[in-house]
Amino acid sequence: FVKFTGTYTVSGDIVSGVYSDGLEWGASYTFSFSDGDNVMTFVSNTPNEETSVYRREAIPEDVRATPSVKSSEYGGPRFL
Repeated sequence: FVKFTGTYTVSGDIVSGVYSDGLEWGASYTFSFSDGDNVMTFVSNTPNEETSVYRREAIPEDVRATPSVKSSEYGGPRFL
């Protein structure tokens, strides 16, 4: 995975942010929750209104029991 750090601000149902290097996210997003707060939807406040949907799920036990390797990469394309 690629780790990005920074800060975000929520105003009503709008979220926006700034990466730790001072670069702003590519857009702000309108967000909502559904399915008992198990689904979070982000819609970019841009002309094409890109939509991202995130669902909370339990991590299967066979995945939890697998040995992990802790590694990360700094850099790469930013997704927000």
